[in-house]
Amino acid sequence: MTMQGGSAGSGGIFNEGTLTVSNSTLSDNNGGGIWNQGTMTVSNSTLSGNHVSYGSSGGGIYNSGTLTVSNSTLSNNTAAEAAASSTAEAR
Repeated sequence: MTMQGGSAGSGGIFNEGTLTVSNSTLSDNNGGGIWNQGTMTVSNSTLSGNHVSYGSSGGGIYNSGTLTVSNSTLSNNTAAEAAASSTAEAR
């Protein structure tokens, strides 16, 4: 899956449930790459060039749930408060 150029308030993906993202690219999303408030696993994926320009966190990933990231690349993500990832609990 490729998500590019999203501009919703939560960017590429907004999750409140249980979600697995694998073999995917999320790039150049305005509002961040991933906003997670549920349970999420990200594997073998790339998040790059995502940005939040309106006083929030998580250019690549904002997490206030449970997050597992493996074999993935986060690069060139920007945000007003925390860029690559802002995590409450990452495994």
